[in-house]
Amino acid sequence: MSEVETKHRTPLRTLRIGTPAPMPFETAGPASERRGPKSQMRPIAPTFASVPDPTSVVNAAATVQCQPPPSTRRLRSPIEEVNEVLRKMEIRELGDVLLYAQRLVASRGKGPDPDVVTAIVAVMSRLFPAYRNTPGVPLPILRGALVEVSRKTLDEALLEAEARGLVKLVPAPAFTPFVERAAGIQDQRRGVLYYCSAPDGGFKAER
Repeated sequence: MSEVETKHRTPLRTLRIGTPAPMPFETAGPASERRGPKSQMRPIAPTFASVPDPTSVVNAAATVQCQPPPSTRRLRSPIEEVNEVLRKMEIRELGDVLLYAQRLVASRGKGPDPDVVTAIVAVMSRLFPAYRNTPGVPLPILRGALVEVSRKTLDEALLEAEARGLVKLVPAPAFTPFVERAAGIQDQRRGVLYYCSAPDGGFKAER
């Protein structure tokens, strides 16, 4: 090869390892022309029906936080509450509670007066020894020892004392002289209750 041909010969391009291949001339061009067409969509701001008030949002959140959790405890009746308290009391304390309840009921006119029941037991403990060999203390004598108590109140207290086993009312026989039947207590099943005697176990101390 001559020296003239060597000078005008087009130099060869050498590629290095790792070097990207050159882009053909016909495909080469500006980067803006090689990309696709630009999108015609434009971002649109979201619209709301109404802007919430910041104050109302804060109040609603505070209400939810301050609201106490629903209680799972079952509401108990007054009877259950009273029973729970009574289980924690001693025997002597229960006697005081019973006496108070009886006085409360008697003050409303729905039961015998517990104080009168106590007075009957005390009077019978004093009078009964003299009538031990008889059917019992006649009610007129018992009424005379408790003149400050009305007859209706005394009769109710006598029946209550017998129901509680504190005294024993004995009916008068059908044909017994010297018995003031009008002074007794009329009972449809037993007749006229005219005597007041001691119970089978004797007199008990009544509060």
